[in-house]
Amino acid sequence: MKKLALLFLITAFLFTGMALEVQADRPYEGETIRVLVWRDALTEAVIGRVEDFEEATGMEVIIDDLPTDALTERVAVNLTGETGEYDLVAIDEPFTPRFHDYLLPYAEWPEGQVFTKTNTDDLVQAAVDGGTFMGELAGIPVNANVYMFVFRQDLIDDSDNQEAFEEEYGYPLSNPTTTDEMLDVAEFFHNPPEMHGFAPFTVTAEGATVEAIWVLNTFGTQILDEDLNLVLDRDKAIEAFEFYKELMNYAPPGADNFGHPETISNMNAGHLFMTLQWPAIIAGHEDPEESLAAGNLGYETAPAGPTGESSGVTGTWILGMPRVSENQQAAAEFGYWWTSEEAHDVLIHEGMSPVRTSYLEDEELQDVFPWYVGQLKNFEIADTRPRYHHYTEVSDVIMEYFNRAVTGDMPVAEAVDAMMDGIENVLN
Repeated sequence: MKKLALLFLITAFLFTGMALEVQADRPYEGETIRVLVWRDALTEAVIGRVEDFEEATGMEVIIDDLPTDALTERVAVNLTGETGEYDLVAIDEPFTPRFHDYLLPYAEWPEGQVFTKTNTDDLVQAAVDGGTFMGELAGIPVNANVYMFVFRQDLIDDSDNQEAFEEEYGYPLSNPTTTDEMLDVAEFFHNPPEMHGFAPFTVTAEGATVEAIWVLNTFGTQILDEDLNLVLDRDKAIEAFEFYKELMNYAPPGADNFGHPETISNMNAGHLFMTLQWPAIIAGHEDPEESLAAGNLGYETAPAGPTGESSGVTGTWILGMPRVSENQQAAAEFGYWWTSEEAHDVLIHEGMSPVRTSYLEDEELQDVFPWYVGQLKNFEIADTRPRYHHYTEVSDVIMEYFNRAVTGDMPVAEAVDAMMDGIENVLN
């Protein structure tokens, strides 16, 4: 009997030890978190690798992904309604002020048990700034995005093109560095249906607001100052929209309703000379299995306007943690994994745009991902969109009258006046 009792104690001890070891290695065994994210190549890569995280932690991750135009309102319903349905939600940079009060600041996120809490010192500063409001980083930046100027470098380098361009325009063909040169090269390379000079963004979506902010900044005027005063210079805004309207002459068919899918299709088919694009989409343009433009693209800061300065627009996405989440420890762990070096080493080869500066600066990676150098240059000059709780309403006004101006639906001066009146109505 004593031997049986001793055997039972030893067996119990061994099983207890094994259980403790499993708990230490997979401390979230049996736990589940829900994550709401946008739908693009980056999140597809994350979803494809989430099993790595689940294996390391023991938890289950349920990821819902939505198109960006539907995501923000879904986030709004869940945060403002304090439903607790999601433990992490993806938030686009301009909407951080709107949801700030419902999120646990990153400084208050718990330490990780499997992955180290991400040190923001190695994150792209523009991404950290984009996720910060009222002096607080609202969540963890997971996508360091910036609007980039993309063009066909091979066509610029072609000796026949160089000879023909100089004969026609009286100066050497090169990457356009001014808006005047941008118009010239758009006209020169526009040879439909084989080639189009420029792809716009005119769909009624946030991308149109980004495009409007880019061209307004390029011509030396912002929309709101830090105190939320309307500071849009009417004359400069008219000049900016007239310039963009002229670029529309060199766009593909259907330019009045043009968005990312149309740009991707034209660039990958080899029918587009230049556009402005996000890094997460550029990865597809450089995929030789998808794109005829792969290996032929150049990346720089966008051409400078009359002020002599280039402009860019940031587009950081953060993972925000609702204050009402009941799984904050587990949710934080997922954010630390997403931004970890372990995840970067895998995900950057599957469509992820690095949020860590050290990866963008790595020369070996720059050889593999040639847009990284241009990405860093654009971060240095890029601006955030207006930081305002009611940004959505401001954006709606901007995109409406930008689109109406550049598509010819409304005289440019009248569209600018209507834009200014509409923004004032939102502010008041």
